[in-house]
Amino acid sequence: MSNDAVPVEEHAEASPAAESSDWAPWGFWATLGLGALVLIASVLLQTVTVIAMGENPGDIESLQTDAGFLSTAMLVSNIGCTLLILLLVVRRKGATISGYLALRWPGWRGLLTWVLVAAVVVALLDVITHLLGRETVPEWWMDVYATVKVPLFIGLATVVAAPLFEETLFRGFLFSGLSRSKLGVAGTIIVTAALWAVIHGQYDAYQIAQVFVLGLLLGVARHRTNSLIVPFLIHAANNLVANIQVALVIQG
Repeated sequence: MSNDAVPVEEHAEASPAAESSDWAPWGFWATLGLGALVLIASVLLQTVTVIAMGENPGDIESLQTDAGFLSTAMLVSNIGCTLLILLLVVRRKGATISGYLALRWPGWRGLLTWVLVAAVVVALLDVITHLLGRETVPEWWMDVYATVKVPLFIGLATVVAAPLFEETLFRGFLFSGLSRSKLGVAGTIIVTAALWAVIHGQYDAYQIAQVFVLGLLLGVARHRTNSLIVPFLIHAANNLVANIQVALVIQG
């Protein structure tokens, strides 16, 4: 697929590869392999968290709706794996974290434009969900919030830690390596959105499809602005709204 399939906005800065000829991201297979390694590390860190909390590792699936465990596991695994990704980046000769992961300020106009686009897309998804007679708040979220004792704790885990790790991996590390392969930008947007959707195994097929659509939006925003900050903030805002929705439903 050609990298020209999804044009970059005129105000976006040049890609890291164009900024310097002294480095290149990890190749296609190395990127996929290292990405898989990060996901395995995430599972291992969650397992270690289970053991450290005195729980049985075999009960990890049932603990996914325990807000206390979930918050702790997310904070430990997401922060730990984000640091692992940064280590993998600096191990690439000549690479910088800001260049590899596109840590650039997109400008207020670009940021607000994509936040508005995201708000419209999420609203449309909610309308479709309502028309299909489905609940807009996933049952999994309801189960988790039924056990919440410290709202700030679950908020930090879902609004900060989760978007930080997931965007650093999917729209940062994987995007940088895969988009410069024969897969191209368009293919990378689709593949990273699909991989991101698949890891949300707590949802049903319809909800995973919604995550995929949001992933496509985040990927396009990442490419058009050439900034990881945009998808991170959209992701964080979306999770914040989801937390507020669940809290309102439970209190109402």
